[in-house]
Amino acid sequence: MADVKYQIRHETHYAFNVAATLGHHLAYVSPRTTPRQEVSHSNVEVTPAPRDRAMHVDVFGNSCLHFSINEPHRALTVCATSVVELVPQR
Repeated sequence: MADVKYQIRHETHYAFNVAATLGHHLAYVSPRTTPRQEVSHSNVEVTPAPRDRAMHVDVFGNSCLHFSINEPHRALTVCATSVVELVPQR
C-alpha cells in the first residue's frame, strides 16, 4: 500500500526528588490517521503500571491516553511506539 513506512519511538522520562503519591496524566503521544498517512500500529507503555487507563479521541481527532498512578513513585516513563505508512498522493 505505502511506499514509505516510519517506525517511531518516543520516550519521556520524569524523575522526582520526592516520591509522588498520586498522579493523573494525559499523554498525546500517538499519531493519527489522516488522508496522507495510515497508522498501522500504535502502543503506549507506562511505568509504573497505571491503576486506571483510558484512551479517547479529542475534538481535533488526536488520540489521548488518560492514566492514573495511585502508588508512591519516584520516576515515571511513558514510551510510545508506532508504525505510520504514507499514503500515495492521487
